[in-house]
Amino acid sequence: MIDVMDAQVEIYRVLDVALTRQAVPPGTKGAMYCIIEYLRSSKACGGELRRAENIAIDLHRLEAALQQRNCTEIDVARHSLRAHAAALIQTRISSRGGQLKADIAVLAD
Repeated sequence: MIDVMDAQVEIYRVLDVALTRQAVPPGTKGAMYCIIEYLRSSKACGGELRRAENIAIDLHRLEAALQQRNCTEIDVARHSLRAHAAALIQTRISSRGGQLKADIAVLAD
C-alpha cells in the first residue's frame, strides 16, 4: 500500500504523462481511480482527495476534447492540469520545508 506522499508522486506521474502526450494513454485514468480509491480508504485529508478527483475530471475533459479535436477545450483542460501539477509541486515543497525546519530545530538543540 502507498502512503499519501507516494500518492502525490503517482498523481504527478499521471499528470506528466497526460501533459506530454498527444492523447491520454490507456491506463492513465485507471491509475487515477486507484489513487482516488486509496485516498478514500486511507481517510486522507479532504483536500488531497478533492484534488485527485478534480484531476480525474480534467483528464476526462482532455480526453473528450482530444477526441473532438476541440482546440479551445484542449487548451482549457491542459491549463487546468498544469495548474494541478504546479499546486502539487508547491504542496510537496511546502511539506518538505516544514520537515526541514523541524530537522534544523532538532539539530540546533
